[in-house]
Amino acid sequence: IKNWDQPIIYQSEVGILGILTTQFQGVWHFLMQAKAEPGNPNIVQLAPTVQATESNYTQVHKGRAPLYLEYFLNHAKSNILVDQLQTGQGARFFKKKNRNMIVEVKQEIKSHDLFCWLTLWQLKKLLTVDNVVNVEARSVLACIPNKKTFSVSTPGMAKRENSGHFISNNDLSASVGKAGNVDKNMDRVIGWIDKMKKR
Repeated sequence: IKNWDQPIIYQSEVGILGILTTQFQGVWHFLMQAKAEPGNPNIVQLAPTVQATESNYTQVHKGRAPLYLEYFLNHAKSNILVDQLQTGQGARFFKKKNRNMIVEVKQEIKSHDLFCWLTLWQLKKLLTVDNVVNVEARSVLACIPNKKTFSVSTPGMAKRENSGHFISNNDLSASVGKAGNVDKNMDRVIGWIDKMKKR
C-alpha cells in the first residue's frame, strides 16, 4: 500500500537494558534473566539482567524495583564496560532510547531463581536458536566491542560455592579463544566518552 495510519507511542524516557558480567576462573560470565512476557511465542526468553523503562526503575507506578538495578545506578559497586544509547522499536515508539549497558561486578552476588550465568560462547550458540534470546538481550550483546576480553572462552563450568546458577559447557564443548591486542588510544577515547555520559 502507498500509505497508512497507525498510532505511535511517545516515550521520552531512557530505559536501561543492562547485563551484569564477572569472571569465574578467568572466564567471563553474563547474568541472564528468564523473562516471561505475554507476547512471546514460547512465553519465556533470555533477557538482560535488567530490562526496565525509566518509569519501572524509578517506581513511578509504585511497583517493585528490578533486581540488580543498583549495580547500574551506583557505580561504586560496579565497573561500566559498555554504556551506549540505542534507539528501540522505531516502528512503534517515537524516538525511544535505551542505555545498553554491560557492567562488571567484582564481589560475589546472590543469584535468584530466574537468573543464570552464561559464558559468551554459550550465548552465541543460543543466539542461533529461534525465540530463545530476546531482542533486548541481542541489542546489548551487539554492543560488545570485538577486541574486548569477553572473547576469551574456556571449556567446562567455573564452580564456586554460593556463586549462583550456571549453565554447564559440558554439552557445548567450548573452543578456547585468545583476546586480541586492545587499541590503547581507542580505550582512552571510549573511557573519556563514558566519563562525559556519567557527568
